[in-house]
Amino acid sequence: MTKKPPKKPPKYKNPKDYYTKTPPGRSGKGPGLRKVAETYNLSPTTINARSKKENWVEKRKQFWLKTDAKTEEKIIEAISDMNVRHLRQYKVLQDKGLDRLEGVRIEKDRDAISAVDIGIKGERVIRGEPSEVAELDIVFRVKEYGKEAKEK
Repeated sequence: MTKKPPKKPPKYKNPKDYYTKTPPGRSGKGPGLRKVAETYNLSPTTINARSKKENWVEKRKQFWLKTDAKTEEKIIEAISDMNVRHLRQYKVLQDKGLDRLEGVRIEKDRDAISAVDIGIKGERVIRGEPSEVAELDIVFRVKEYGKEAKEK
């Protein structure tokens, strides 16, 4: 006869926290009430009644909405920090290229010209502006199409 391994103690002290705070699995949902009952060795009837009385479903929903909102804020902040850092680096690249170009014939220093070009394009991309002539043409056409649509 094989023995079952002992159950790991639950991560949370009470069933409500286990139900509301356990992250969703592959199914996109957290543990069901039956799983909560099994985990805490309680009857499903007791868990169902307590869940309804204490509104666990809504509490779980609110908990994960808050968690998602905080995560989104952190992502936005990280992207913003990255953009600021990159803008600074592109500006330095432009400045170095321009410094090197002073007093030099244009044909002779392609590295400096390239540095300025890369710096300008990178800065424009981060700021959400077109960086290529083809992109400028597309932006112009979209604006013209918008004007035509409004006139009709």
